Amino acid sequence: GFTLPGRGPDGQVLNAQAAVRTVSPRLLEALGATLAGGRNFSDADTAAAAPVVIVNETFARTYMDNRGVGERLPIAADQDRSESEVIGVVRDIQPQTRGELPRPEVYFAAAQTSEGLRHVEPVLVVRTSADPGALIPAVRESLQQIDGRILLDNVMTMEDRLRAGLARPRLYAL
Repeated sequence: GFTLPGRGPDGQVLNAQAAVRTVSPRLLEALGATLAGGRNFSDADTAAAAPVVIVNETFARTYMDNRGVGERLPIAADQDRSESEVIGVVRDIQPQTRGELPRPEVYFAAAQTSEGLRHVEPVLVVRTSADPGALIPAVRESLQQIDGRILLDNVMTMEDRLRAGLARPRLYAL
């Protein structure tokens, strides 16, 4: 949660809620997400650069009157900085559970986040036109070369993730 000064009724403070995602520059691309406006994160969005965020369409619609790019939000990935500039608006990514509506989301550049905002269980997403299962050994080897302490666990395709997300609703339907 965070507050947006001057965005509520009659210019009051608006209390906002959003899911926070810490992502690398190419995650949204790997997920097949498209920008509705602005730009994606780049390798230039480092801790030394001005703090930036990307919001989803639901966030822009709910809290920014469908604006977004160029707006300044009083949220920053680092406690030393008080606000971030919105550099992009990404189209809503369909939630895993069927029937669930997209919720407001704010994406932070991983290179700009403090330890407190980093996700404790990183997720690696690989987009390929080849058989995903055939890439697992190569990905595992690459991760070991980067850091021998990294373990590749719970590997599944997006189709499997979606199928798992639909398991409960399917059971109830039966």
